[in-house]
Amino acid sequence: MMSKNFRETLNEQLKNPEFKIEYDAFSAEYQLINAILDARKAANITQKQLAEMTGIAQSDISKIENGNANPSLKTIERIASGMGMTLRVEFVPAKVSADPFYSENNLAHLRRGINALNAGKGVEHEDNLV
Repeated sequence: MMSKNFRETLNEQLKNPEFKIEYDAFSAEYQLINAILDARKAANITQKQLAEMTGIAQSDISKIENGNANPSLKTIERIASGMGMTLRVEFVPAKVSADPFYSENNLAHLRRGINALNAGKGVEHEDNLV
């Protein structure tokens, strides 16, 4: 019998509520690690080269990429900058539900407000968000 691939095994494990809670807790960390690895590989640079560009020790970059460190936002920004990139952080709804807060109209308003804040503008108040 052929063994399952990673995705099949993961999907099966995610059916277990306890496993899913733990997996979700680490999801953002794994996304960050993968983003750093993908960007470094796309830039075709080694950990040593990135260390030289950022002033961060190669051993620390290795720890970050292996999930054995908890880097500060400033360190992540330095890594991004060293690869000629900027860091973008965003909050997205965990799930869209029947809750009026997650209505498409309200989410559109929230996006406009966030975009306005990012552009340095004020945010207009709307009384009817839902």
